[in-house]
Amino acid sequence: EFPDGTTELHIEMEAYRKGGRWVNPIRKQSYGSGKEFHFKRALSILWPEIKWHDWSEKQLKLYLNYRIIGQLGAASTGKSFMSSAFVLLDYYCFPTETTVLISSTTRESLEMRVLGELKKLHRKAKERYPWLSGNLIEGRQRIVTDERSAAAEGRDFRQGIVGIAAKRGNNFDGMSEFVGIKAARLRVLCEEVHLMPKTIIDIVSNLNKNPDFKGIFSGNPKDITDA
Repeated sequence: EFPDGTTELHIEMEAYRKGGRWVNPIRKQSYGSGKEFHFKRALSILWPEIKWHDWSEKQLKLYLNYRIIGQLGAASTGKSFMSSAFVLLDYYCFPTETTVLISSTTRESLEMRVLGELKKLHRKAKERYPWLSGNLIEGRQRIVTDERSAAAEGRDFRQGIVGIAAKRGNNFDGMSEFVGIKAARLRVLCEEVHLMPKTIIDIVSNLNKNPDFKGIFSGNPKDITDA
């Protein structure tokens, strides 16, 4: 039961926060249609342009039920779009607890691919529902939870979305920024993993020590046998 005036998006997000199903302790009644149902409904409300098909349905199931997900596929198959929508909605539901790391090889690659897709989705979501969390800092490739008014006392940059370029110059020095990150809820969206060194495996192992962790790692290798 929700107060009058509660939006459908509020209801679906709250149902997801409760795990998709919950019991009213007074009435002893169960509510909810499952985590997958409510997360998908919230996605469709936020971005009605999403086209649901076998591939996107499978992406959704994997994201909700596994900690580490690998995506291998050709260009323009929706890897960046759907993954960005998943982590962004996850952040909206828990904005003060969630850190999302978005990575690609270079800053330019970030903007042209996954971070550019995520920012586009964020702008659309905020236009439709201005009360959603997240304030874009364009120059720093970040979306932070704290409002600009908190700047006087120091904004907390730990909750929100952080863009990380793995490559600096000719070396993958940027990958060191992944190491040692702790968060109540940590999400990672890493693209072009087929171009990154094998140390990415050690980094995933380190991040997976966070209690609530999910990572999506996408690649588009020309020859799968070399991936």
